[in-house]
Amino acid sequence: MPTLARVIFTCLALLCPTQTLADWREVTTDHFIVYSEEPAAAVAAYAEKLERFDLALRRLHGMKEEVPPASAKLTVYVLPGPEAVSDMYGRKGGSIGGFYVPHARGAIAFTPRPSRQGGRGDFTGQLILLHEYAHHFMLSNFSAAFPSWYVEGFAEFAGTAEFNEDGSVVIGRPPQFRAQSIHGRTTSLTVSEMVQPNRRYTDTERAELYGRGWLLTHYLNFHAARKGQLGTYIRSLNAGKDPVAAAKETFGDLDVLDKELNRYAAGKLLAVKFDPAPGRKFDVRVRELTPGENATMQVRMRSRRGVDLEEAKRLLPAARRAAAPYPNDAVAQRVLAEAEFDAGNLAEAEAAADRALAADPNFAEATVYKGMVRLQQALDAKDGDAPAWREARRLFAGQPPGPEQSGAADLLLPELSRRADPQRRRRTGRGVPCGSARSRPALDHGPATPDRRQDEGGARSVRPHRLLAARRRRA
Repeated sequence: MPTLARVIFTCLALLCPTQTLADWREVTTDHFIVYSEEPAAAVAAYAEKLERFDLALRRLHGMKEEVPPASAKLTVYVLPGPEAVSDMYGRKGGSIGGFYVPHARGAIAFTPRPSRQGGRGDFTGQLILLHEYAHHFMLSNFSAAFPSWYVEGFAEFAGTAEFNEDGSVVIGRPPQFRAQSIHGRTTSLTVSEMVQPNRRYTDTERAELYGRGWLLTHYLNFHAARKGQLGTYIRSLNAGKDPVAAAKETFGDLDVLDKELNRYAAGKLLAVKFDPAPGRKFDVRVRELTPGENATMQVRMRSRRGVDLEEAKRLLPAARRAAAPYPNDAVAQRVLAEAEFDAGNLAEAEAAADRALAADPNFAEATVYKGMVRLQQALDAKDGDAPAWREARRLFAGQPPGPEQSGAADLLLPELSRRADPQRRRRTGRGVPCGSARSRPALDHGPATPDRRQDEGGARSVRPHRLLAARRRRA
């Protein structure tokens, strides 16, 4: 007989048939792949907003529009709230609002569901995601190395973007939730300290770095007397000049710059508006995930997030339970193949990959995992002529890179080198390393400022805003 708890659960399910938040949806655009449990229309609107943001950033830097290969798209996982994001981040993630993971298999970001509350410049799910995408944009499009204050300052600078009903995007608004540190009321972090190479920040200083980094980024871009200095400073760094010397040579007396920043923060802060392209429509494709994909989504996200050997073994039972009812679902079995591989179970990983290929013979991600099994077997054999090497090359040959796989070069170099020794399978931290991008020339100038209007970009200044802390001080 069914237990009382089971009867109650069944009754509740019948009474609440419309609660389908466990059903995930995939939305694909030119630059993003978004997974979310929200309704299809909401996820599609969310993805289109991200495309508008990408377009605004490209116009901000005078860049051409391009559609990247599938492997260069940012995959975004939208979680129910901040607690889910912290749990996904893992150890020491108690205060993490969202995070970005650059990865050989394609960059990913985890963010909370967009908040329907919060005022302009408040700390919301949208701001978190735009901040993380700004990191991805910087790493993907510029080959220069950037100092940590600019990495975070630029992400904050872009992350407060406003989206208007006419399709225009405003960039440069102050993050009001950082008003105290921006204004200098609660911070002791100076420009001299921010430009020090390899500085170890305390937790308090790290929090301050976001606000003061935003202020310095904003000031160097919008203040006429400092025009061009940001590009000069970054070029000096990439030419090998000592960071402190480069800062003093470019900016002058750093104590004077600190005082200028405090005065600047108390005034009206400009922003720049980018008008939409006339009649512009973005290609947004929505797909409902299969039951097997839904069942294995939690495992899939944790595997993509990154696990070490101990974590992989703890995750494996959940992966097996989730995938077991779906032996003919290619994605569910591919997720299981990854979990088995991460746990060091090569035979089981290959069996799961074979089931995925039986369901879909053209499923490249499953073929990639068969190749990874062969590569690991070859490494274990310590024989450069092992048949497994030849089989791996055959499996990898012709596999196009995708958002959850890599081409042969990616797997043979960064991905496999990390996975070859299970003890080296470490989590990727939230911090974004400087100078990880390869594909484009170094940043030659700062973003487009209001006095540098662009015919193509449609950039123009908008009504300036004050920081709330500055307003309170004058009250």
